Amino acid sequence: MGVGGGSCSGGRVVGWRLQDSGRRRREEGVGGGRCVGNRSRFPVVVLRAVVADWLSRVGAVHGGVWRRKEEVMMMLAGAGTSTFVLEWAMSLLLNHPDAMRKVRAEIDEQVGHERLVNESDLPKLPYLKCVINETLRLYPILPVLLPHFSSQSCTVGGFEIPAGTILMANIWAMHRDPKVWEEPGEFKPERFEAASQEPRSSKFAPFGMGRRACPGATMGMHITSLPLGALVQCFEWEKIGLQEDMDCFPGFPLFKKKPLHALCTPRQSLVNLLSQI
Repeated sequence: MGVGGGSCSGGRVVGWRLQDSGRRRREEGVGGGRCVGNRSRFPVVVLRAVVADWLSRVGAVHGGVWRRKEEVMMMLAGAGTSTFVLEWAMSLLLNHPDAMRKVRAEIDEQVGHERLVNESDLPKLPYLKCVINETLRLYPILPVLLPHFSSQSCTVGGFEIPAGTILMANIWAMHRDPKVWEEPGEFKPERFEAASQEPRSSKFAPFGMGRRACPGATMGMHITSLPLGALVQCFEWEKIGLQEDMDCFPGFPLFKKKPLHALCTPRQSLVNLLSQI
């Protein structure tokens, strides 16, 4: 099964589109996922607990004080974009319940039911990482990477690029190239289980490449993996309606056209843990 009726063209992102999408987001409040139902407050409580735990660890390293503005900047910059990735990931898992069950089984085996998933668990959760990578492949935060200026003449893909040219990498097209990816429109986290599909591969570059790649890539993966793992660990999820709603607005960052709505109920095996949060 594919990712559904998603439609978005990264190649058409231009300056006016960036301004327009930003204004529309502010006006419509488009952004993080929403959860409806009698237990709607629980996911928020879980996410707060995950974030509080992460901040306490950072504080312990620095004596409880964030001493440099760079630390605060990286935290704030990564948090916003990570919410979009989290929403895309949850949307994909809701459309692919087998993958959702596989993530949950992995967490249950490695973490159990007595505590929430934490940062030290992430190396033991390879399938969760595969889900995040596949989400970033299909719906990269930046469908077109930030522009770069060629300081000297060069050759890119067989094309001669003169010095002084502004270059932009179309990540959306790269990540869906049928010459590179098998069934590129399908959601298949398993494709990242192979060593040849490691995130550092040049054909997978959601955070850019080389010396100017995103410096917060590792932290961004953790910020996204922890809440996603906690949401899958603690709740049973059900999509609203039968349609796969994966339409998006092309822009920076790439976000869903309609915010995610889903039904959730606490897992019986996690009720005691949730009551203590």
